[in-house]
Amino acid sequence: MTNSKKKSSEPATDRAALWRRDEATGAATLADIRAAIDRIDGEIVRLLAERLRFTRDAARFKADEGEVAAPARAEAVVKRVTALGAERGVPAGITGPVYRALIAASIEDQRKIFRRIARR
Repeated sequence: MTNSKKKSSEPATDRAALWRRDEATGAATLADIRAAIDRIDGEIVRLLAERLRFTRDAARFKADEGEVAAPARAEAVVKRVTALGAERGVPAGITGPVYRALIAASIEDQRKIFRRIARR
């Protein structure tokens, strides 16, 4: 019996594109694409670190761990960034889940701060 599914493998990084795309980046090879993605990832991590400094500092303005989640604020952020994403061609199916995960991680990080303070 043969398996009809193709085995996953790494694509060649030095070959030319196999088809045209309207939103092409101008990259000549997959290696060029990956280098650009790595550069962008570095910027995203830099921005995440900056955002983290502010979300951690926000904990100072919350009376207790119960105020950390701020569900109305979280939904407002998701709505705002989803609209921003749509303006830039990013599908809501990407922006929404990414920001919900980011907010959930930020909330858990702030809760850890409150737990650490509570133990003092």
